[in-house]
Amino acid sequence: MAADFVGGLGAVALFAVPGYGLTELFPTLRALPSPRRAAYGYLLGVAAVAGALYALSHACGVPLRPPAVWATAAAPALAGLAAALARRQRAKGESRPVSAVPAAPVIPPTAVHAVPAAPASRRSRAAAWWRDLGGPLPAACALAAALI
Repeated sequence: MAADFVGGLGAVALFAVPGYGLTELFPTLRALPSPRRAAYGYLLGVAAVAGALYALSHACGVPLRPPAVWATAAAPALAGLAAALARRQRAKGESRPVSAVPAAPVIPPTAVHAVPAAPASRRSRAAAWWRDLGGPLPAACALAAALI
């Protein structure tokens, strides 16, 4: 009975740990409270590990044996650990560089209500999505996960 319980926890950890590492790459997910971040991490882990194993077995002919499973699960976990360590090292050593983008002008509340909002173009929505994900690497990961 206890062995079944430990085995079940190990199966959950196989997906939860890499997924939690992947949440470290997304600033939006990193800012969430721990329980929600863990839930998103588990879902990301299932998608990343299962998708990578599927792609490796079908495209490259890699047999689904323990070394392939553990290496596939370790890669996102180590990527998240490296990102966390790099972020902490940067925060400890120096502050973030100042953005070259000028600050948005302050608009009085009366001006906001007087002019109707223009519909957002497809390009500006894509740029906002790209910016919300945290840049090119997380956006590429999200795109690859959506295509798998």
